[in-house]
Formats: sequence, C-alpha cells, structure tokens
Amino acid sequence: MIKKYKYLVTNGCSQTTGQNCELKDLVIKLADSASTGSSNAVYIYNKSNVAIDNCIFTCSSNINTTNVLSSIYMDGGNNNTISNCKFIFNTTTFSGDIANILILNNSTSRIINNLIDTNTPNSVNTNGIKIFDSVGTNS
Repeated sequence: MIKKYKYLVTNGCSQTTGQNCELKDLVIKLADSASTGSSNAVYIYNKSNVAIDNCIFTCSSNINTTNVLSSIYMDGGNNNTISNCKFIFNTTTFSGDIANILILNNSTSRIINNLIDTNTPNSVNTNGIKIFDSVGTNS
C-alpha cells in the first residue's frame, strides 16, 4: 500500500526542489487564503534531474490567488520528469490564468502518463500543460 503524504498550501508554494530530487506519492492542495499574486504547489528553478511521480494536485473551490495558479512551475534545468500524476482543479471563484504544468526555459523535460481535469469557468486562460522556450527529448 502506498502511503500518501498530504500538504495544504495556504500561501505561495508548498515544495521548492533541489538538484537530483524526487517528489513521490504526495497529495498537495492549493488553498491560498491570503490573496497572493501567484500560487505554485511545486516550484522548480534551474534544477536538473527532478522527478515528480504519482502525486495528486488539487485546488480549493474558493482559492484567493489573484493572477497565476500552477501545480508545477518549472523554470530552467534539464532531464526533469513528471509522471503518473493527477491534476484536479475545480473552482468557480478563480479568475486568473491557470497552467497545471508550466515549463519554461527547460531542456529535455518528460511528461508521461498524467491526468489533467480542469473545470474553471471563470479563469482568463486555462492550460493543462503550457511549455515555452524549451527543448524536447528524443524519446
């Protein structure tokens, strides 16, 4: 039996990763009650060899983030993997931009076997996966 660890994000970011790390079997709920400009469940900046596996990301139905909401924000780094995760965002109160997975300036990221279920009728832009200024893999 897989033990799931639960985290509640109430302001900003739950996890900031380091080089060569793995986040596995986590349940993270974004529930910003402080009206911050952006909320990220996992924030990765210029880190390589990061693996996020078998995690569940959810969003409070009445989140107060004002601009940008992301489950995984990945800027820079190489050889990072997001696999077997579930992203479930259902909220009518959020009116900003949503990117469940946001990847920029990254090389050789792999996104494998993930489920994205987003129902946010009042958001300005909704992206399951948003990738820009990045290089893909050969596999």
